Amino acid sequence: MEKKILIVEDDLIIAQDIRATINNIGCYTTDTLSTVEQAMVFLENKKYDLLLIDSGLNEPESIVDLSLKLSERFIIPVLFLITYEDLEKLKPLFLDSFFNFIIKPFQKEEFKLAIEKEIYYFQLKLQLKENNNRYTKILDNIDDSIIITDNQGYITNLNSSAEKLINYKKF
Repeated sequence: MEKKILIVEDDLIIAQDIRATINNIGCYTTDTLSTVEQAMVFLENKKYDLLLIDSGLNEPESIVDLSLKLSERFIIPVLFLITYEDLEKLKPLFLDSFFNFIIKPFQKEEFKLAIEKEIYYFQLKLQLKENNNRYTKILDNIDDSIIITDNQGYITNLNSSAEKLINYKKF
């Protein structure tokens, strides 16, 4: 199955090398851009299965913030390409977000696995979100009051009937 990957890398030589590596992996096709702004325009008109972004892009806004906007607006998984030098600096950003990364330089099989894993996990996240929305709709359409708590007794969820019963509003 062919996957369409959009590469955002401002170094033309590195971008060509990444594109060649992806093509050598087998079943992937790619486009290459040098800025996140260009990616936004491209994503308006084309559908991609994955967005590969170089973490060293010279962007005015945080690369993770930009990627969050891209991911939410276009519903696309994002995989960052980082260097060993950037790993310690960027690690807290990745721990606080939903994005994964791969360290450059990388081996072909390691790269293939990272791409497949990111696409697969993104599909799982979408299914989880869909299931959660379905679960919430079911809960809200039950006339009985339902309050769900964790092991310590803290409320984790409640339906609209329970909200009215205990005069509680979700945030």
